[in-house]
Amino acid sequence: MEQELIQLFKDLTNKVNILYEDRERQGTSHELRMNVQNSDVADPYLRVRVPAYEVENYPELIEEFPDMEDDIFRSPLKEDERNEIVYGYPKFKAENYQSPPLNNTAPTAVKKVDGFLHSIQQSLANITRPIDQYRHIQLRSDRTVDPDNDDDIIAMESIRRLITDLASSISQSRVVNIHKSLEFPGKEPQMVKTTLKPIYEEEKFEALLATKKTAPPSGYAPATAQNQYTNPAIKTTFQQQNSEGGSKLYQKGKKLRPQ
Repeated sequence: MEQELIQLFKDLTNKVNILYEDRERQGTSHELRMNVQNSDVADPYLRVRVPAYEVENYPELIEEFPDMEDDIFRSPLKEDERNEIVYGYPKFKAENYQSPPLNNTAPTAVKKVDGFLHSIQQSLANITRPIDQYRHIQLRSDRTVDPDNDDDIIAMESIRRLITDLASSISQSRVVNIHKSLEFPGKEPQMVKTTLKPIYEEEKFEALLATKKTAPPSGYAPATAQNQYTNPAIKTTFQQQNSEGGSKLYQKGKKLRPQ
């Protein structure tokens, strides 16, 4: 059980790493584009993707925000600090803070792994509370909110979308865990279906694959009682023909030359 849990964590970590690597290859953590202004080429559909940028450390940045040098993978909060941050902000009725529950009839082994993933999702949902409170304050202060051009709002929205994306990825991992642990037939359900259609329709492909697995290989004759019975008869006939020819290969357990 412990090994399965460790493997599940590794799979989840790999999925998150692949997600961020893909986004970095596309531009930065989010894809930026700008119009090309070229007097020689008047193409309104031509776009240039901005390359990825990296901000160097400078004294003012580290002095003002020293926690940027902390290892985010080895800097856990104390329980009271965590509660102060999370519960210091209100819940919003429009937000769903409860992740989908597991079926009550699921086995205990499945419930243990799913319960751990469920707790991670709850933590991610609570992280959205400071972000939602910030947006609420901006609206109540009569500030003109421009989601497309306001840098503060854009940053908050980006963080919130990444949290939502990670929580949704964990939901898919929960589905995979249940499907594989209980050895359900077929492929596990996908929360977000890909836009690329496979060559074969999924149902038809699964049906053909199941047929191939059950069919015996070509030219293979399984052993039967009838086949096992006929083999001694062939051997007996051969011995009779050999005896009629006057050749005795064995006599009283001693090997002799043919006469």
